[in-house]
Amino acid sequence: MKQLLKFLINPEKVERVPSYIVRGLLVWVLICFIGVIRKKSNIPDKSPVSKETVSQVDTSRNGKDYEFDSDGNLVGRVASNASSCEYIEGLQAADIYANLEKKGYKVEKFIDSDGAIYECSADQNGINYQVEVGCTKSVSDVTEIGLMATRVDYEYTDVEDMKPFLKYGCSIQYNGSDYVKISRFIDENYNVDGASTVISGVRFTIHSKNEYIRTVSISKE
Repeated sequence: MKQLLKFLINPEKVERVPSYIVRGLLVWVLICFIGVIRKKSNIPDKSPVSKETVSQVDTSRNGKDYEFDSDGNLVGRVASNASSCEYIEGLQAADIYANLEKKGYKVEKFIDSDGAIYECSADQNGINYQVEVGCTKSVSDVTEIGLMATRVDYEYTDVEDMKPFLKYGCSIQYNGSDYVKISRFIDENYNVDGASTVISGVRFTIHSKNEYIRTVSISKE
């Protein structure tokens, strides 16, 4: 090692360098080179990267939902329809079955610890109407609604005669409901089986398998 250092400090004074010193020098240079490469590979990348955003509830801002990046910086507000609520907000079961009862519908209530189901039915002008309201989180918070119209008297009824019932059933009032939009949807898709639309976080799907029956399912998106 001393001869190697002597060669490195003052190579002119060394007339002949033994081969083992040369080999040692090469090995030392190689080790230093590898060390530099490894050190460079550990330098963090300074190029800009997109920060992951997460949705949190900031109670200091009136309890509204806001988006923050991974450093806790405010990015923006979460869309108002991005709700984690599992029922249709602003709608109560009684809003539906009580109104139908006033229109002459028979209302049956099935209530237990898991929630409630309200079945409403009526036969009017040759058509059987059925409305089922499901509440799976409580006895009043609506999670889903089923509408079904069936032509019982084929001779004196027409497929179009069921449309007013669907429009009425879909006119439920909840947070963000829009009667004009859903009425237009029914008009444009009355004969399109499986047609679906979402209005303010609530999905409406129409089924029209044949000319004798029409159904609409309504549920929280």
